[in-house]
Amino acid sequence: YIKDSVEASRDDYMLGVYDKELEDEMLLNSYKRESYRKGIEEGINDNKRIIAKNMLEKDFETTTISEITGLSLEEVENLRIK
Repeated sequence: YIKDSVEASRDDYMLGVYDKELEDEMLLNSYKRESYRKGIEEGINDNKRIIAKNMLEKDFETTTISEITGLSLEEVENLRIK
């Protein structure tokens, strides 16, 4: 096994295969992190909209809701319509 590993480490083709596998693994991990980050952001934005809807039901002003939640005035107004 060790002899095969040493020989493979000297083989340009095998080094290329290893590099490609390493590159693919790194790319896959970056996609996983990106998906995780996007999921977290979507969850945070969903919570902001829920809070904004609750504030609309309590008759808070649109500008106040926007300032507190970070949602745009347009986003808050769209929630009022729904």
